[in-house]
Amino acid sequence: MSVVGRRSSVKRKPTRKLVRRPAQRRKLTKAEKDARKARNLLVRTNINQAIDEEHERLWERADALQDQYGLHSRRWWYNAIIQAPKKASRVLKMTRWRAFLSKSVRAINDERRANDEPTVKVPEVSAQLAAQWAQMSDEQKAELDPYIKEFEDQRQVATRKVSNVDIAAFHDVRAFAAKWQAEADDLHARTGVQMMFAIVRDDFNSFNKPFVFATSQQVENFFLSVYRTDLATLGLRLESFMLSGATGLALNYVQGISALKSEIARLIHSKLCDCVGRLVSKMCYTNFHERITVPLRVIVQGWPLKKFASPSDIGSKSDLELLRHAWTNDTAKFVKLDDAEYDELCAQMSKRPVAMDDDESEPEDQPDHASGPTSTPSAVAISAADAVQAPVAGSPSPSTPPAVATPIPAAPVPSAASAPAPPASSAQNFILTVQGANGQMVNVATKTRKPRSDKGVKRGPRKGKENATAPTASPAA
Repeated sequence: MSVVGRRSSVKRKPTRKLVRRPAQRRKLTKAEKDARKARNLLVRTNINQAIDEEHERLWERADALQDQYGLHSRRWWYNAIIQAPKKASRVLKMTRWRAFLSKSVRAINDERRANDEPTVKVPEVSAQLAAQWAQMSDEQKAELDPYIKEFEDQRQVATRKVSNVDIAAFHDVRAFAAKWQAEADDLHARTGVQMMFAIVRDDFNSFNKPFVFATSQQVENFFLSVYRTDLATLGLRLESFMLSGATGLALNYVQGISALKSEIARLIHSKLCDCVGRLVSKMCYTNFHERITVPLRVIVQGWPLKKFASPSDIGSKSDLELLRHAWTNDTAKFVKLDDAEYDELCAQMSKRPVAMDDDESEPEDQPDHASGPTSTPSAVAISAADAVQAPVAGSPSPSTPPAVATPIPAAPVPSAASAPAPPASSAQNFILTVQGANGQMVNVATKTRKPRSDKGVKRGPRKGKENATAPTASPAA
């Protein structure tokens, strides 16, 4: 067997592939993750704070320039500062030879203008001036340095013009729209997605016209079929709306009242949170003393209306405007009670009589008083015809005209709704939870407890369902 045959019969081993395994990283603990998160948050906060400070300095500088020159607005100066060119233009360096050419040609032309002769250009006299330059010494050439400095200063002033902010903004928007349109076309060609965007101005000083772009005709057909308008008209309407300065759609009276109520409610809630020093879930107007004053130690002073109620329950626009004006100007405000005032308020509220319901004022077992001047009227009402037909015990015979019975008025039961107002002396000693503009008490709405379903029904031993029905009037034997 030859060597060549032996070599061809040997099986080659496969090439060894190098597998790069990812580096084993240690898993961070929760404390380390929290520390890194806090560090990153601190860095972002510091960067944003530094950027905001620089913006504030730019606005201050814009105000100073406006006050100094008395021209343009502060926004114009601000835009002029931030739109300054950042790429330096290429300027040829002024050498001594170029300075010699400039100075010599300027002198020659000044002399020719004095003699009413035509001026010359540098190529026409460059050969003659080159011969003079070759004969000059180094000391004479060094005397051109002040001329070089003066020439560069004049050139910088001449080339640095006052930028037109509006024109610069126009070219900026135009270049951005063209770039965005090209990228949108490329993306549509690659992926087939449909896009539409519009660029309009919101200032009359801007020169850009409405620019509306769509990737295909199908997008415009959608607006034609659904909104009955084309993209060009849509762009014009959008620009008109932006230039009008309207912050929202025109509201009718009902929508305006609703928006005003919402604004006042948010304003009062924010004032409450500022007074308490923390976020309060909501502002409660019903039972204000129990739900706000007692837990949060807060009272209201300077309420301008006669009734303390939620803005949603106030229907008069003039009252709403008055309420908003009072809270905006701090005429109405929340006041935090100190410890002494809060203790006095709690003590006086604990001494306040608690009203009882009609069903709770009646005893469980009530004796049946059929006659007697001291008997109270029953819960069952008897009409006048029934009183004539039904004989009463101790009354004369039917032939005798019946005597007219004088009804005995029932003793009034005190309730929360009919409770008399406290006298002036006690009202002065009581700390008012809601005070009006003149320091007087303002009526606070309170929600009474729902009455029982068996209110007014005589209750006795609960032995059967028959005791739950109301007693009926039976004629006396």
